[in-house]
Amino acid sequence: MIDISSHDPDRADGPVAAGRRLALDRASQLWNERTADDPRAEDERFIALLDSLLADGGDGAPVTDLDPSVVADLITGLQQRRLRDTAAEYIRPSELDRARALWALLARHRDPADLQSAVPLLTLAGYTALVAGERPVAAALLGQARAADPDYLLAELLAELVATGAPVDRLIADCEAERAARLARRT
Repeated sequence: MIDISSHDPDRADGPVAAGRRLALDRASQLWNERTADDPRAEDERFIALLDSLLADGGDGAPVTDLDPSVVADLITGLQQRRLRDTAAEYIRPSELDRARALWALLARHRDPADLQSAVPLLTLAGYTALVAGERPVAAALLGQARAADPDYLLAELLAELVATGAPVDRLIADCEAERAARLARRT
């Protein structure tokens, strides 16, 4: 389970939290500057970052070793629905464990004062738990996301899928088809 509470002094008021907030503020500022110049190029840069970390198992370095500026960049980028949806494509067997670790890390490193920023991260964590066959974990994570934002549609739809016990094969196939189409557009 991912603890997103802000009871830990390092998370809320300590020097670690202050450093994270600074990194997140800088990442947000850079994001805004780059998207103002060329939003499409920024999306491509972000997707290349996801590819380097996750595609076919990524680069192999532990996600816990990511530079704080990269962590902040990922948290900032995943607030964008189109990039969150692209991130959901990294569910192949060689990617799933690493994606789950990354979403959990990002959820723990977001600004504790900004609960809304946890929602896409918890949703991705719940989604990958569902794909991994861990429905109780998925239900708990999606429940956290929905508690933070009851109107977050993807979390709501995934929670319904978990609650009904519906198979996820179609969802996985749709994500794989979207990924194939995205990769085909690149060439």
